[in-house]
Amino acid sequence: MFSKLLLLLLATASCMLATAQHLQRRAGLGTRLAPHEQGMLITYVYPGSTADTLQLQAGDVIRQINGQEIVSVKDIVEATANVATGGALKVQVEREGKSMLLSGPLMAFPREQLPGVEIIYDEVPYKGGYLRAIVSRPEGPGPFPAVYYLQGFGCSSVDYWANPQNPLRRLVDDFARAGFAVFRIEKPGVGDSQTEIQCAEMGYEEELNAFRAGARHLRTYPFIDGENLFYFGHSLGGISAPIVALEYPPTGIAVYGTVVKPWFEYLLDIYRKQNAVHTDYQVVDSLTRLATPILYQYLIENKHPRLLKDLPAFQRVLLYQEEGERVLGMHYTYNQEINQQKLYEAWKRLDVYTLAMFGEADLQAIDAEGAQTIVDIVNHYHPGKGEYAFFPQTDHGLVLSGSQAAYWEMQQKGTYPQFSATHYNPEVGKRIVNWMREIINEQ
Repeated sequence: MFSKLLLLLLATASCMLATAQHLQRRAGLGTRLAPHEQGMLITYVYPGSTADTLQLQAGDVIRQINGQEIVSVKDIVEATANVATGGALKVQVEREGKSMLLSGPLMAFPREQLPGVEIIYDEVPYKGGYLRAIVSRPEGPGPFPAVYYLQGFGCSSVDYWANPQNPLRRLVDDFARAGFAVFRIEKPGVGDSQTEIQCAEMGYEEELNAFRAGARHLRTYPFIDGENLFYFGHSLGGISAPIVALEYPPTGIAVYGTVVKPWFEYLLDIYRKQNAVHTDYQVVDSLTRLATPILYQYLIENKHPRLLKDLPAFQRVLLYQEEGERVLGMHYTYNQEINQQKLYEAWKRLDVYTLAMFGEADLQAIDAEGAQTIVDIVNHYHPGKGEYAFFPQTDHGLVLSGSQAAYWEMQQKGTYPQFSATHYNPEVGKRIVNWMREIINEQ
């Protein structure tokens, strides 16, 4: 759900896609950064990026960009946003006690690459703007069976150019290597997308409409086999997938790390069950009792969070931000609209093959109840079409963390990003690919 809530086509056609673009590739420095008393410390420079071309190095402290003082990531974003792609960039850094001024053009970010697979950067028209679409197209003439990847909670990009070891990127690559075209879109305002509304300013219904636009667009590719089209919903994407499928039904849906109960009940589980992994039981009980009336009035009675400010633990429960009217990092209507979705009804109405999966160390999904209930609903109304899969030691991000407690500890120590890059569980992708192939062979 929230990876961070944890209270916590043919060659010719491809060329056309590459040239007839409204969306421009976004530009930026291409670094990992950390706070520093004198500016922002570079901890990593991505190969092929602007920073790489300017010969910036890990250990440099960025003091100014084009004369603008730098004290935060926001300053860097603002400074580079004022420069067109190819425009002049002057970066003043401190390196080993010496001040240096490095100059060069601001370059577009690199694109994802995968040997034997063409990565197409396309666009999906959406409400007067465009959403970035990324398509992994296997070698050969096609048509190819396809996977529509629906991402989870929040506004993170699904353009993994900077992190090919990201477990979700590796899952996408595993699908493509297995002969499946893979389609994904950025949410409004995320990555290269150019839309009037921004991700953190919208409700969940807006997000669903964007995914529906993606589902329509996916069916226009001549290299896609429309008779063998699958959805993969990760986390909150496992809620989005059946809802989008009601209007644009696929052959099958695979979901991982998701729930089927109302969002209100799930958030209560965050306090009651998830917190019990790392917090004293009495403290958990007290916090849950405080959270219940707040969540009830917010999600069931649909009250504006401002009206709940006087309730004890209001801020701790909702993490409310007055600027942008955000709850848990998203516009306050986002969670309310998730809670209004009738997921039992959606799974009942769908007559598609379903694979619901849970990982033993998945602290966000909390337990196997969601996946098992989805399978029970599907098999009750559509006997034999639902399958459940369990993955030992596997967490929400498809990483072999070992246990929920071990995952939590790594998050607290800050070691999880490095650990996740080398502990992806490929068995998840294998299970999904085998399931899809079995269905294709039976048709």
